[in-house]
Amino acid sequence: MIIKDKKAPGQKLIDNLSLKSKWLLCSVGGLLMVSLGLILFSEAAFLRMKSMHTATWIFLGVLGLAVVNAGIVFFGKGIAYKAEIKSKKLFKERQKQFRKQNAMKKKAARSEKPADKKPADNKTQKNS
Repeated sequence: MIIKDKKAPGQKLIDNLSLKSKWLLCSVGGLLMVSLGLILFSEAAFLRMKSMHTATWIFLGVLGLAVVNAGIVFFGKGIAYKAEIKSKKLFKERQKQFRKQNAMKKKAARSEKPADKKPADNKTQKNS
């Protein structure tokens, strides 16, 4: 039996979000995760100073560092989404400028029709 590659349960929802929504979710979520991780890490340091059980503060400290790192990754993903938004906007502007320039060139080419050749003057023909 062949199993088809299925997407994760929330993957369709994420794929349907706009870039701006993805940017907002990732950047704000990343900042919140970094904050939470720093709180957990400081709490672990506080527990160590209180001479709590070693495994407790080590676990809390490692968890705090892991959450900080995950938050940095999410924030970095948010930066990537923002860069993609800006590049798409810049691309659209450049494309619009390019189309304008091409339209102006075509208009100029149409207005510059080759000059009609004038027939030679009769006086010069008679004198020859």
